[in-house]
Amino acid sequence: MGGRRSLGPTFRATEKERRTTRRAHLDANAALREGRKGKRKITSAATMHRINATLSSFLGSGIKRGDCMTNWATMVELPPIKRLKALVWMPERVAE
Repeated sequence: MGGRRSLGPTFRATEKERRTTRRAHLDANAALREGRKGKRKITSAATMHRINATLSSFLGSGIKRGDCMTNWATMVELPPIKRLKALVWMPERVAE
């Protein structure tokens, strides 16, 4: 047994390094989440309608194939899309 070395210290050092790395990762992740707090993007009504149209199309084709029984996307109530009023270009506005 004279030539054998114990791997215990190596395993302990590796485990300590793994724990240190994991702690650093968790701390960085927590800081990132804290920095993002309150900065979520609000999905506009037009985007919701486009997403719903895509899902409805997908579910409709699933019904035709027999994979689905109901198109749940048709039952969703979405907020109305508020369109901007058209801007009339008067000669005064063009001169600006």
